[in-house]
Amino acid sequence: MPLDKLGKEYAAMLHQKRVEAIHENQKQELQKVVEDFGSRNMMQSGMYLSARAKVMGKHVGLMAEAIALSQSQAYEKAGLSFNQTTLGEINTEVHQFCEAQKRHFQQAAQNMVSQSFPGAAQNTPQNLAKALSQEMETALDRAADRVMRDLSIKHHEIY
Repeated sequence: MPLDKLGKEYAAMLHQKRVEAIHENQKQELQKVVEDFGSRNMMQSGMYLSARAKVMGKHVGLMAEAIALSQSQAYEKAGLSFNQTTLGEINTEVHQFCEAQKRHFQQAAQNMVSQSFPGAAQNTPQNLAKALSQEMETALDRAADRVMRDLSIKHHEIY
């Protein structure tokens, strides 16, 4: 049984609260990357972009986890059973979020490369944007796998 309007609002507020904390943490981690690579004069390097991509992928993964956690808490507070249907609904929401983010990763990677290596296309390292996008996707996939596993464990514990 899906959440009612009030349950969905509660889940959305929980999620927003977590996302705000995740964004703040991401900002701090990205600043550390900038400081680290800036101190070594490596701001225009693939390694710098890779470090940024890893931070971005990790934090989007945390947002996927936040979706699952806020949804499961909303179901619990609503007194709804954490049955197979509930598990499927949460898994679907997490999966849809992850797929949408993967499409954003491609553009984000392209933007990072074009900002770091402005000018002619011959100045841009080949396949760098694709590799960065893949790094972000890998971090997100790992997080999504953890989310699905943790939800399944929770489902089995209840039943």
